[in-house]
Formats: sequence, C-alpha cells, structure tokens
Amino acid sequence: MTKEDPSYYQSQIQVEKSQKDEISDYFLNAGASSVAEKEHDKNSVNLIITHQNKSLVLDIERSAIVIPLENSLQYNWLNNYEGFYLGNSIYIHPSHLELPQSLKKGCSIIQINPKDAFGDGRHPTTKLCAKLIEEFLKNNSIENCCDVGTGTGLLSIISEKFGVKNIDAFDNCKNAIKNTTENILLNKCKHINCFQGDIETFSTPKKYDLVVANLLTEVIENNISSLVNLLSSSGTLIVSGIGKQWKTCIEDLFKTNKLLINNQKIENNWLAYQLSVKY
Repeated sequence: MTKEDPSYYQSQIQVEKSQKDEISDYFLNAGASSVAEKEHDKNSVNLIITHQNKSLVLDIERSAIVIPLENSLQYNWLNNYEGFYLGNSIYIHPSHLELPQSLKKGCSIIQINPKDAFGDGRHPTTKLCAKLIEEFLKNNSIENCCDVGTGTGLLSIISEKFGVKNIDAFDNCKNAIKNTTENILLNKCKHINCFQGDIETFSTPKKYDLVVANLLTEVIENNISSLVNLLSSSGTLIVSGIGKQWKTCIEDLFKTNKLLINNQKIENNWLAYQLSVKY
C-alpha cells in the first residue's frame, strides 16, 4: 500500500546480528534518515530504515516491506530509544526522555537528538572515536579541535566537555548541521562553531591541535593529505570508520604520509586510530 509522493518511507528487513552494523552503515551512507533496530531472536534483528527513496531497500532485499510515513510519524522508532554509557565517564541521554535517577558518579551527561544524523554514539565507529578522544583529552590540554564530518555533533560536544575551548565542526549534510546546532543548544555548549562543508574543498589557515574524522575508509584515503594539513606541528589526528579488512592498506597509507600510530582500537570489525606526524 502506498500513497503518491510520500515525504518518507519506512522499510523493515531482518538481518543477522553479525551483519547489522555493516548494513546499517550502508543505508545511512546511501541517504537513509535513520536506522533503528529491534530484537527478532537470538541470532537476528529487524532493521527499521526511514528514508525518502522507496527503492533504497531493494539493494539488499527485494521483498522488504515499504510503508509510507506521514511526517508526524517519521520518528516513531524513537519511542524505543534509550540512553547509554559511552566510554568510562560519558552518558548519552536522548533529549526526548527523562534523565535516569541513578547515574555513575561524576559522569558527563550529553543530551542528543539522534533523529536525523549518523553519530548518536551507538555505532562502533562513533564509539571508538569517542573513546580515543576521551582518553586523549584526559591526558592532554589543547587549544583547538576540528571535527570533520560531525554528524550529530557528539564528538565536538565530548571535546568541549573535556576542556577544548575552540572547536570547528563541519559536515556536508545540511540535516547534520541542523541537528548538530540543536544538540549544541541542548548541551549549552559555547565553544563549537558548526557549518556546512566538505573535506574535499575545505580550506583554512588555521592549524588544529586535534583533528577528528569519523568517515568512510575511502574518504579518509582520498583526503588524508588534507587531514594532515589541518594539524599543528604537534597535532593529533583521530580517524575512525575504517573496516578491519582495510587494516594493511590504511596503515601503509599512514606510513606514506609520515603518520605514527600512537593508539588504536577495534570493535566489531571496525578500526580507529590516534595518529601524530613524524618529523
């Protein structure tokens, strides 16, 4: 059942748990507004994909159920969305829910409206990046940071929570910047400048003590020199979004660009690195 020219569609497919992150990532990068998951059984989950292109889901399953949504129903999946701990001292709190009464003592609370952009902290690539940022900033005091492909603005907000006073955050997606702006206001952040931009064309005379890039492997590979050029002489680059299968290729790329691996993490076949330039 469909209507003519609906604003949004919702598609539901069943996938194995081992595939859910890869498939979720695929849909988000292909233009889906959101991907939520619902437990099916011990081995599989149902992925609920909200998008504007009813043919998008056919790339994976031709028999998917496609239901057009009214705008007011677009975010019904948020009803099952809950807060969670990210790293050792960060609690991600969905802004539409009440704050739990019992939280870890001393944890930083970050409010997020996750409805329209990739990067609410649940995906392994965002988790890994956030953990590297937390570890780095707990041991280092820096002046500024650049968040490339900011998504929801979560990584920028974490950076401010850990003391960074000058943060530039950009994304090539208009909805991401809209959502980032909302999240900045929710968290009363005062040191984040967000704007629409693309790493392929972004240019600035500024140099950053920390550059964070949670991007696709191909985007990192094609723009590694641009990322390195953003660094100050003692700057740190944190990259995430790299599939485990690209480990050898990406580490060879680091060597070619005189980047030292200072820290790295892996989760669910995803890699993240903390790097510095070797002089």
